[in-house]
Amino acid sequence: MNRYPGIQPFRADDSLLFCGRDREIKDLSQLIALNRLTVLFGKSGIGKSSLLQAGVAPMLEHWSLRPLFIRLSKRDLSPDRHVADFLHLNFHVQSADEAGIDAANWWELFQQLNDDNKHVPIVIFDQFEELFTLYTTHQRQAFIAQLADLANGRV
Repeated sequence: MNRYPGIQPFRADDSLLFCGRDREIKDLSQLIALNRLTVLFGKSGIGKSSLLQAGVAPMLEHWSLRPLFIRLSKRDLSPDRHVADFLHLNFHVQSADEAGIDAANWWELFQQLNDDNKHVPIVIFDQFEELFTLYTTHQRQAFIAQLADLANGRV
């Protein structure tokens, strides 16, 4: 079996194959668990996604945290709607329409994830730079306002 997945990042299922980054996994996991906002940035192709998916995510799950990997990649949807639809499709959160709320009201949507009180959601935006390449200034500003409110615990 080939341990290296090629240009695709390692995934959580590959965590047993992902090795040699134990210190980085531990340090980054602790930073994420202890802070409301953690930013990991670096050059393309150095393994950020692999580190997060195959290393950090399993450790966070072990600590009863719930990593939510969201990738903004759909130009035809606003980034707010992209997040709302992602939560609905992947985590059984009511759609914004079903809940009777605006897709830009992340607070309401993320509260549905906390209903079981077993797992604290940890939002991980992979390829965050797409926010600046795919969307208009107005869409970015609305998205950043929602992200700031969520990160600061504001309704």
